[in-house]
Amino acid sequence: MKNSIIVNAKNSIHPHITVNTKNSINLNGTLYISALKATHVHNNRATRKFLNYNNKINHPKMGLLVAYEGFYKRNPIYIY
Repeated sequence: MKNSIIVNAKNSIHPHITVNTKNSINLNGTLYISALKATHVHNNRATRKFLNYNNKINHPKMGLLVAYEGFYKRNPIYIY
């Protein structure tokens, strides 16, 4: 499945996650999410199948990141 951004998440029939710049990074078209976000995604039965624990990276500032291959909505602005 190709990584996609859901434009209208409320009317979507696809399971998706919402990420931001603090808990995810997009490298070469692949979304990597933090380990903490991955545990939250793993608790949801519909989105758990899109996690790829075999494809992970260790980012110097963000720590361990796991590849996510499903639909997502990425908010570029993080509000504290």
